[in-house]
Amino acid sequence: MLDTLNRNPGGPAFIAALDLVDRASDTLTAVCDALMRIPPNAVPLRWVARAVMRLPKSDQGAVAVLDKWETSDVAALKNVVSRAREAQSRSGQR
Repeated sequence: MLDTLNRNPGGPAFIAALDLVDRASDTLTAVCDALMRIPPNAVPLRWVARAVMRLPKSDQGAVAVLDKWETSDVAALKNVVSRAREAQSRSGQR
């Protein structure tokens, strides 16, 4: 599934990877590694906020993924990550 995620990040494998992390936390490192390999301009914006809310902010790999997206040259991606992180902080989530 993670190979599929990297080949087609806009497909259902993106959400499936987040679901996998929720069900099996030992997959978090592999999922974050796969997310890091997705070029910022290929990250599906419609699922970015969900990724921010579901990836644990206490995990270095997850933080690295979100930092990469938030500091990318893709303005829309930066904006979505920033707003989702702000909402996450306000809600006290993960």
